Amino acid sequence: MSVMRSFFCLLILFTPVLRAASGWNLARDESGISIYTRESPGRVLKQQRGEMVIRSTPAALVALIMDVGACSEWVDRCQQSELLSAPGRWPARVHTIIRLPWPFASRDVVFEADIRRNPESGVTEIAVHDIGGDVAPDSHRVRMPELAGSWRFTPLADDTVRVEYEVRADPGGYLPGWVANMAAVGAAYRTLARMRDLAQKPRYRNAPVRSPGRFPDSLAH
Repeated sequence: MSVMRSFFCLLILFTPVLRAASGWNLARDESGISIYTRESPGRVLKQQRGEMVIRSTPAALVALIMDVGACSEWVDRCQQSELLSAPGRWPARVHTIIRLPWPFASRDVVFEADIRRNPESGVTEIAVHDIGGDVAPDSHRVRMPELAGSWRFTPLADDTVRVEYEVRADPGGYLPGWVANMAAVGAAYRTLARMRDLAQKPRYRNAPVRSPGRFPDSLAH
């Protein structure tokens, strides 16, 4: 095991302490998946963070996320997702529609995703942020005014990967805070659980490693 990978394994032991120190509160811990929330000043919806360790590779998880058409198979309440930019081009531009139950209107968002990989540690990050344009608003949906987040995939021993997910969002329109925050924890949990299962499919499991690029300290906006 490399020195860099050993460092990441050691860091995991202190993760709960680090989360508490940074204001994250554990909202759900079940079947190896942990969901944290913390207040987001000026916003109804709390920030979310999800973590799990699964048997996979960063390359497989990147392939899954960028299989935009498969969004409805694993992202909770994803009705439709469309790649707006050329396939394989980074940063990628994506339009996603999120279906909400009556009486709330569905949401949609246009966002940009970019990727970086550290060639020494194998740690890979995908950062996303809303860009607003490219798709005209639909009167039957509410355009989300804000979305920013990141995925981080850290390879560990025994062919496992630590998955870390963070998101900050403003759903826009009418959506009571207590309803949104209660539903968001369950949605995050189901999304990670489905990701864990879907990543085992051959079409993702056999994905090649992407070409490494510059890896900044943080990709979150």
